[in-house]
Amino acid sequence: MESNKKNIWVVSDEQVVTFISTLLPHYNVMGFANPTALDSALKKVRSAAEAPSLIISDNTNEKKGDGIQVLNSAKDFRIPVIIQSGDDYIKDQMIENGAAYFIKKPYSNSEFISKVEAVIETTAKKPVWIVNNNPALSNKMKEVLGDQKYNFVVIDDAKAAIELLKRVAGNDDAKKPLIIADINTLDGMSVVKMANKIGGFRVIIESNSNAESVAKSNGAMEFILRSEINRLDEVVDEVLKRPAPSPSKGMAMSK
Repeated sequence: MESNKKNIWVVSDEQVVTFISTLLPHYNVMGFANPTALDSALKKVRSAAEAPSLIISDNTNEKKGDGIQVLNSAKDFRIPVIIQSGDDYIKDQMIENGAAYFIKKPYSNSEFISKVEAVIETTAKKPVWIVNNNPALSNKMKEVLGDQKYNFVVIDDAKAAIELLKRVAGNDDAKKPLIIADINTLDGMSVVKMANKIGGFRVIIESNSNAESVAKSNGAMEFILRSEINRLDEVVDEVLKRPAPSPSKGMAMSK
């Protein structure tokens, strides 16, 4: 396997895997016979270099919910999934369950290649996790930052954010997300503390009251008042220029 190529994992039969490999010679394509085999492999991934940039899956066994199983496995690792199927009626269901794209068989080679490259390009953007359970505010943050440079994930629960932090703790610092956490309606400070404990995560705390000193003393790199959210892009740009913080002294996570 060539280390300078991105990895694409395909859940399908050997013939389909071989066909996709010929269409995508600039990627490392690996095949899995079923969702269970894929899930097992994902749980063994120890670094960003080993992880797939994209998963492509058939939905060949609809009764067993192959496509849904793949989407559920990939969701835990924030890996985009393209579902391919000859059954157009399942498209909405797959998109609603998190598929990055649905492609109907048969498709042209050029359509398939362009969609794969578009999905991978999107995920190459800097990941930004918005830890906030206020949809209007989350949407405003996304609007201010724009989606040209960032790939947003909104997490509306602090405990879920902490579990996801642990999952990506072994990633290279460059691939770790920037985190914007709220401390008014969520326990955003617990997210800051865990990110600081692991190291490599840049965290910005947002609040509707001035808690800058508390936020920074707990490891946040910056603080922004909700009333100043229109300058969030400036704050993010400044934070991204700084080195990612090392793990808290004596608290580094074991890998």
